[in-house]
Amino acid sequence: MAWLLKLILIWLSFDVVVMATGWYLATTIRPYFPNWWRRVIADDCPGQRELPLEPAETPLTLVET
Repeated sequence: MAWLLKLILIWLSFDVVVMATGWYLATTIRPYFPNWWRRVIADDCPGQRELPLEPAETPLTLVET
């Protein structure tokens, strides 16, 4: 029965580490990238984008013909 208690404690401590990491990233990333969620993931109004969309300027060099 002691192993079950140890397993529960390890599980809960892992959860605390995951939540603390998520909180730290959420508070650290927000000042550097404001509105990143709306711009990247939840932008459902293409006409109201703040940044102009441009095609990527990477050359296609994977396949040579």
